[in-house]
Amino acid sequence: MLKVKAEKKLGSMVFSFDLELPFGITAVLGPSGSGKSTLLKLVAGILEPEEGEIKLKEQVFFRKAPQEKKHYSLPPYKRRIGYVSQNYGLFPHLNVEQNITFGVQGNKPTVPVTKMLDWMRLSGLGKRRIHQLSGGQQQRVALARALMTGPSLLLLDEPFSALDNLVKNKLRQDLMGIHRELELPIIFVTHNLDDAMVLGDYIVIIDEGRVLQIGRKQDVFSRPNSIQTAKLLGVRNFIHGMVTGHDAVKERMFIDWDGKKLAVPWAEGVQLGQKVTYGIRGENINVVKTNQNQQLEPELTTNLFSAQIVDTVQGLMGYRLVLSFAHTSRKMEIIVSNAGYERHVKGKKEIQVIFEPQFLCLLR
Repeated sequence: MLKVKAEKKLGSMVFSFDLELPFGITAVLGPSGSGKSTLLKLVAGILEPEEGEIKLKEQVFFRKAPQEKKHYSLPPYKRRIGYVSQNYGLFPHLNVEQNITFGVQGNKPTVPVTKMLDWMRLSGLGKRRIHQLSGGQQQRVALARALMTGPSLLLLDEPFSALDNLVKNKLRQDLMGIHRELELPIIFVTHNLDDAMVLGDYIVIIDEGRVLQIGRKQDVFSRPNSIQTAKLLGVRNFIHGMVTGHDAVKERMFIDWDGKKLAVPWAEGVQLGQKVTYGIRGENINVVKTNQNQQLEPELTTNLFSAQIVDTVQGLMGYRLVLSFAHTSRKMEIIVSNAGYERHVKGKKEIQVIFEPQFLCLLR
């Protein structure tokens, strides 16, 4: 397990990290300037915190108590960390083989260079210079160099940012293979939610130099813990209301949503009269089929609303509809599949939608 409790000042920005990461593939997700790369550099030893502790398993990388002048910092080359920067950090005056073996000069490589070239799909390219390689090939050279020292942890800074989708998919497969075959924990930085969800076992959400949420990817994706986190995870629909009732038997609460009653999941500690905010993804707001409202369970009819279609945008996988409601000024966005649009929406100006309670997430 990697433990980081550290504070770092860069200019006027203060980064304060407090997290524990299990071994697996972890995606560090956040907007530009949020502190994602800073976190990797602190772990790798490229940057040094003002105070705190960084530890991998039982090995301490850095330790300094507040107000103390003395501190312990393990040099980067002793941390056994493979680090690949966003621009790869390859040497243009060296060929592929020389770049790959650069980090093991004076030491015995963990695997023969030829085997590493084969593994990284670089066979026959060992004597080429870096400028003769594609972006994907350069990425694999950087990965090979990071792996040659037999690291205990692999850190990747924005590994997919400069790659097209085809090359990106191949790199994802490469990383999953590396993790599986070497049993090597991987932490990668990204601002792309798709990359985090496809490759990551765990997700760390970072913004403004702070960790907002950590957990298994599906838990974080389905249950963000705040409005800020929800926005970073692609949630666009927010419902603000006040708690008006409880139904402990059915594990439901009811809120007043701008004058309309809405059923939401039961939540411990929420009191009558409390102001609350719920988020819901566009793909989880469902269009009600013709006559389906007559077949709904009585408790679900509370969450049935008529909506006007304000805007329609067709995408590759379906349609994005912007909806307005008579009782509130806040608009909602929903996602409808191509088939669903053709059958239940096309040609209509008004539709009925349902907000199923299990998809409404309380944002604290």
